Amino acid sequence: ERLSRSGVRIVCAVIVLAFTVRAFARNFDWYTPESLFTSAERTVPESFRPHHVLAGIYQTAGKLEDAIHEADQSTRILSSLPDDQSLALPWVTAASIYAAKASSLSTAEAATWWNKALDAVHRARQIAVAQDARVRRIDAEYGKPYHAADTRMIYENLGYVEMRTRNFDRSIEAIKTAMQQGLSTNTFINLATDYRDQGDQRNAEITLLEGMLWGKDNSFGSRLVELYRQGDSENCAIRSDGNSVGLNTACPLVRSELCDAAARLLPLLESQGQTADAAHVRAQAAQWGCGR
Repeated sequence: ERLSRSGVRIVCAVIVLAFTVRAFARNFDWYTPESLFTSAERTVPESFRPHHVLAGIYQTAGKLEDAIHEADQSTRILSSLPDDQSLALPWVTAASIYAAKASSLSTAEAATWWNKALDAVHRARQIAVAQDARVRRIDAEYGKPYHAADTRMIYENLGYVEMRTRNFDRSIEAIKTAMQQGLSTNTFINLATDYRDQGDQRNAEITLLEGMLWGKDNSFGSRLVELYRQGDSENCAIRSDGNSVGLNTACPLVRSELCDAAARLLPLLESQGQTADAAHVRAQAAQWGCGR
């Protein structure tokens, strides 16, 4: 009440100017995702989210050391939470970054980083299991239908890291769990690698043939040619027409393994509602005489 009218105007003008300057400065924060989340990190340094997002941005940009620092910060902030109240994704991101670091090092130096990746992805699975149990319990209390969360990314990463640390049986188990939820090029390739490195040539070949029948990636043909070359050099699996090399589907070995691949792939496609793809695979299997 004691302020004069001109005094009120001056105070209001100062306030408006302060917010205008702040808004102008914030415009630069929004210039790129990196600048936005760097600003957020300064504003709320104990929030995991800016650190997690920056970890992914730096990994994509090839700034591996910066990515490691941010991944460490995001998981540090979350580490004190109970598993059923935490988030799995930052741990998956951390595992991916640690694996990238391990892949860039010599064998002796890499072991520490592969173990860090393994610890991180195991923590992600532990969190996912706890959260799933919590959701299942809450849904039951309220009489709601239960829907399992999509954990395919966790199990794909777990399978990859277990494979790189030569825990083949655990890798196979994790990859097959991922494949129950959805298929990807990497799941077929990594599973075939597990079998090959265990000395199971036939299952490695069948797995890559599943990928070829799945039909979402054209690279399986060349991988199969290389894999069959590593097997019995006397078999008829590979045909050569001048400069063209490919699979000989008339070869009894290939035909037998194609039928096995179709038999494995069909239940996965059908359980995931991929009826058109399943029908295509079934038609191919019929042409090869599978099941006769």
